[in-house]
Amino acid sequence: MGVVGCGGSRQTYGRALASTDQAILTALLDVDIVPARLWSKKVRGSRAYSDLDDFLADAPVDAVIVATPPDVREQHIAALLSAGKHVLAEAPVATQAAASLNLAQYARRLGTVLWPSMLLRFDDAVCHAYRLLSNGAIGQVRELRCEWAYSEAWAERKSVLQTWSGALLRHAVRSLDLARWWLGEAHAVSADIDSAVPGVGRGVRADAIVQHEAGVSVHHIHRTSRPARFERYIATGSSGVIELISPAAGAIDGAGAFTLTVRTIDASVGNPAEATLDGSTDRRTAYDSLLAGFIAAVVQARTDPIWPTAADAAAAQAILEAALVSSSERLKVTVPPVVAATIGPAPSHIHSP
Repeated sequence: MGVVGCGGSRQTYGRALASTDQAILTALLDVDIVPARLWSKKVRGSRAYSDLDDFLADAPVDAVIVATPPDVREQHIAALLSAGKHVLAEAPVATQAAASLNLAQYARRLGTVLWPSMLLRFDDAVCHAYRLLSNGAIGQVRELRCEWAYSEAWAERKSVLQTWSGALLRHAVRSLDLARWWLGEAHAVSADIDSAVPGVGRGVRADAIVQHEAGVSVHHIHRTSRPARFERYIATGSSGVIELISPAAGAIDGAGAFTLTVRTIDASVGNPAEATLDGSTDRRTAYDSLLAGFIAAVVQARTDPIWPTAADAAAAQAILEAALVSSSERLKVTVPPVVAATIGPAPSHIHSP
């Protein structure tokens, strides 16, 4: 395996790669050669690169993790797919939903695997919560509330999050994917989102209400002056509530674990019951599970309905784009369908191998 974009990925994917016996890290690319070399020194037999063409021509890799900034991610993924490489990429895979879907369709046509890094789908507590919902533990689900808050001080250490648009794109797509996974396709959205246009104002808050096939999801993302960040999801059903919370670290980026709390009411006697699953430090991380799933999809052609596709990421991105239109026009907006089965032409800058 190789890695394109070696800044923060060393602290996330690096640990997962070091702990797996299913893949060997052989090549590291970064336009700034320093982080690639630093990482390479820790991995015997690996080589550092600073030029994508050299990497494509010389690196002995079957699959690549792409963790570059959103504005260049699409170009890198396109080039890797054209070279026949399987790709695990940070989400979204492109800055626009249409471009993300185009990449998904192109990968499918080439027979290569393109996965978005939707970490929530690989967190143990989140998956357990999904199984509870599917088994009717809280009755018919009516609403899912999604909240994520981050501090300015933390964002300053994450280059992709230093702008409001970067933070909004990265985290809204993940929570919207969770809502779509649990509640089905989105049909309409109403939103109030601070402008991400430079000079128009400093974005600090985004609120959205999304109507799905099986309920409503309510999203709240905001910047805070508090030093800690947190992430919370609350599913409300006809006979109970499921709450996922990661209070200090935030789990949407794999930095922390969730605590899962289930509160149910026995309708026959009206008595409440509560059960808690506390996220522990010795659990397999979401990055470990993500990498294991990706390798199984590549090597064994395995599939799982929980695993995300690039088309799933594009669908979540389409909801966000509809939310931005809703906020701008002050209207409820219909979410356009994303049809994953349609095989369109390759992106204009891609040349089939």
